[in-house]
Amino acid sequence: MLKQPGAGWRIVIVCALTGLVAAISLPDIVLPWHPFATFGFDVDANGRVLDVAPNSAAAATRIRPGDTVDIPATDVGARRYLITPYAAATAGERATFAVVDARGARYDVSLVARTRVRSMLDNVADVLQVLSYLIFLLTAATLVLLRPGGLTWAFFAYSLCVAGVGILMDSQPSFFWSILVLCVANIQGLAWLPFTIFALRFPTDRIDGWRLFVQRVLLFSLIVLVPISVYAALGTLFAGPSLLVANLVVLQFLPMAGFLSGAAIFVATYAHADATDRPRIRWVILGFFLGYIGIIIADALALTGLTSWPIWFNDFVQTLNVAVPITVAYAIVKHRVIDVQFYLNRALVYGLLTTIAIGVLTLLHWVASKQLEGFHLGVFPEIVGALAVGISILKVHGWVETLVDRFVFRSVHNAEQHLAKINDSMMYAQSVAGLDRLLCVEPRRAFNLSWTAVFHVVEGGAYRRSESAGGDAPHTEFDRDDPIVLELCATRRPVATRDSVAFPLVIRDEILGFALFGVHANGSAIDPNERAILGTFISRATVAYDHLTSKMRATENARLRIENDTLRSLITSR
Repeated sequence: MLKQPGAGWRIVIVCALTGLVAAISLPDIVLPWHPFATFGFDVDANGRVLDVAPNSAAAATRIRPGDTVDIPATDVGARRYLITPYAAATAGERATFAVVDARGARYDVSLVARTRVRSMLDNVADVLQVLSYLIFLLTAATLVLLRPGGLTWAFFAYSLCVAGVGILMDSQPSFFWSILVLCVANIQGLAWLPFTIFALRFPTDRIDGWRLFVQRVLLFSLIVLVPISVYAALGTLFAGPSLLVANLVVLQFLPMAGFLSGAAIFVATYAHADATDRPRIRWVILGFFLGYIGIIIADALALTGLTSWPIWFNDFVQTLNVAVPITVAYAIVKHRVIDVQFYLNRALVYGLLTTIAIGVLTLLHWVASKQLEGFHLGVFPEIVGALAVGISILKVHGWVETLVDRFVFRSVHNAEQHLAKINDSMMYAQSVAGLDRLLCVEPRRAFNLSWTAVFHVVEGGAYRRSESAGGDAPHTEFDRDDPIVLELCATRRPVATRDSVAFPLVIRDEILGFALFGVHANGSAIDPNERAILGTFISRATVAYDHLTSKMRATENARLRIENDTLRSLITSR
């Protein structure tokens, strides 16, 4: 098992790492209004020019693809721009590069960084990419704080590796900051390692056998891989030898090998999972596949030179990583894949998603407004845009409500509707045994519970099982002094234990029995959303019990009156 730091240190570590990565990546949210500049060419780790952007500073010189930048002969201050994304720099900055062309001729070229023109699609893609990083970081940090374990720490480490990509901070003039960002960026190239560890521990977080051996090898390999990654980052700045080999190993070969290994482990986990577990894990596996494929495509784009690709395309493939936190959160909420100690009720989810949707709409409107300012079209487009956003907000609320019930709380929503129908039919039950059967069978069917049972008070004050459904209920009788019975009598509220929830059957302030519901068939506990629905169901059931027993008493009283009248008539006739 991975050792976990104490709660205090855990909060400090998580917040510090999240803050560092956020400081690198989140400032890119302003790129639509403060676009970065470039010198117009990209090189590989060996200094070979991969491509030259049209209409750039480099395009106006002799630099051509296939030429080589002589890294040792280039000033240290200019080398940093050879390894940042898009060779990002501060607009107007001048740098001189020593270049060797394809014929071996050497020359120096002095370039002034030009702002790269951005399209509307580039701006929208950039905003969505940064928001996806924020979602990833917050989801992973929340999980590791609420449920620390090897599985969630691996997920958190993976989020740090994925979300720490930033262009704006790379272009800052501070040389020390550029060194820090470069080292962090190359260490993030080890994203395949926490990806593989997550696959090894998923979904139970229990690990043994060959999985434990592989995890230990991966963790010990960090002793070698982290220094190599730092060297690969600093090698360009300080013209280190064998730099190309280090980059090929750390940034190309190992990520691909790690992804293939992690994918194979996921497939093996899915193949050996029970039929009841597969729906719980397939979405998480799919999310990781989509996310890591996005990383591979982004790396492939970088190998061909980013200046030849549209900004929006690179942003889009990196935004695919948002599939990971979304699918993990979905699996937690719906299938309890990771048993975190919290739940999301409908109101919270409605409010959260509606707020996010409105924020995105407002942000897109702002981006569009900024773009339209240059056309001097007047106030009319602003009015139309504001009305469009207002109408969209009205629509969004209905869409969010429908989507939340249909996808996030689909099973709970269906169960609630099913039990509501049963509530209406309960009033027509003709026997207590029939009501007991409905109380056991229907909730188990609606929520896929492992077992259910109903207990009624018997002579002496004990509570004996009268009906059950599913697997064998662990109890046949509860003593009148059992802790569950005592708590039910004291609180008149549901009582939760480690493997069940008891709901009292309170009729006219007397507890005449209780329903005991086990955990879900997949082993997850009954959450507060489901408990509230079951509580409503039990409340309606007690009304049915009261109605039925009243009818039975009335019938019995009528029978006794008839018998009494018959006896009186017989006595009178004598």
